[in-house]
Amino acid sequence: MQHSKINGNILPSLSRGFAIALLSGLLIKPIWTLVIEPIVQNKVTSEVYGLYFALLNLTFLLRVVAELGTNTVISRLIARGKAGKNWFLSILKLRFLTAIVYFVLVGSLAWLLGYSKDQILLALLVSVIHVFALLFLLVKGSLEGLQKFTHSGLISALPRLLMILTALILLLANAVSIFSFIAIQISGFAVATIVIGIYLFRNLNPDSRVPLSRVIKESLLYALLGLIMTLYTRIDAVMLERLHPNGALETGWYAGAYRFIDAMWMYTHTGAVMLIAGFARFQGNLQETTRLMRWGVRFLALPVIAGSIALFIFANHLMPAIYIDGTHMISIAQILSFAGISGAMGYIYSTYLTATGQTRTLNTFAITTFGINVILNWLLIPLYGANGTAIATVVAQSLFALLCGFKAIIVDQIYKHIDLRDEFRVILWLILLGLTGLLINFLPLPWYINLILFALFSIFTLFLTGSLTLKDLAPFLRFRT
Repeated sequence: MQHSKINGNILPSLSRGFAIALLSGLLIKPIWTLVIEPIVQNKVTSEVYGLYFALLNLTFLLRVVAELGTNTVISRLIARGKAGKNWFLSILKLRFLTAIVYFVLVGSLAWLLGYSKDQILLALLVSVIHVFALLFLLVKGSLEGLQKFTHSGLISALPRLLMILTALILLLANAVSIFSFIAIQISGFAVATIVIGIYLFRNLNPDSRVPLSRVIKESLLYALLGLIMTLYTRIDAVMLERLHPNGALETGWYAGAYRFIDAMWMYTHTGAVMLIAGFARFQGNLQETTRLMRWGVRFLALPVIAGSIALFIFANHLMPAIYIDGTHMISIAQILSFAGISGAMGYIYSTYLTATGQTRTLNTFAITTFGINVILNWLLIPLYGANGTAIATVVAQSLFALLCGFKAIIVDQIYKHIDLRDEFRVILWLILLGLTGLLINFLPLPWYINLILFALFSIFTLFLTGSLTLKDLAPFLRFRT
């Protein structure tokens, strides 16, 4: 079975879909991450928000049980013309069963870790957020498998838009609590999933019935990968809250600083999930794969690198301007800025390995990284608190990016199709950006003006060095629906 709408040259479609997702994301998602969440944290206090953030990460550790790798499987199979309506329905049936198991595991783990009854209830409510968020990602990934990147881009910010509108109403009514904050997120993902799911099902092709056993068999390796990668990226906050004497407060400070890195990774993730369908479509074609990877680095990683450098430079102004206790978050944010850089590159390389079915290799890399991350957290948290957790995050993200990059570029021989002059231009851009970072604070201007100037300089030098050209922007303009 082949989908008639799937074509060979997906770069223009991918670019247009990402541009739409980025535009909607820039207009909507930062309002949630950098406005709504900090306001809520200030209202409920960093200690209460720190407990919520720890439980959010605790439930994130287990959410692979609710997803079981099916998001990646359905996107890959639809992109290769091997899945349709019955595959989608079988996955929905499986999701209902895995959600029940997920809730039981969350409650049990929270009880074993010594949380109170009220805290266990809070953990279960937070886990409902993950269930509906994963359902939304399922329908979104299925659209990308159909190469409906424009539609995917349009809907990517819909849940956040619904949440922001609801949150504004509650803020005006002075009715915000940690429980209403959770309810806002659940309703946003649920409504968006139902609306988009109806549209998706009408566009999927018919296929033969698929038993649940086959769905589970196809998904298990991706589920294992998802579990391990989730562990090494999310266990930090849980360990911080449990191991430090002032765990909830330290976790609140960590959450405030981590929010900026997380926002930048959301940007990378927006395009990376679309790349899965592209890499899967051209599996074995190194020339096309290299083109897609170059696109990913230019449009997904380089902006995050610039943003991470900006965070390091301006954290001493930015954090106190946003948070009541922001002075405690400055050093944490500066350390995490290095994780922003390595994390962005890791997204690109790991997406390639995931889409091309190299899950065993990724599992090995993720297990190694997870082990090192846990050891570092165990050693550093009692001594340095949130700063120690930030250091462990940087080391883990850097190691994972290096391992995935080595496998993709060297072992899989993508380097044979890389233009070294093109890469030298990027290195030159990074040098100019670093020098600017050292000098920018000497300007006798307000810090926010210096931040704007730094952003403009980053964009200008991208074109000045040839790291990005007008030709690179052409795919954004050539796409026709």
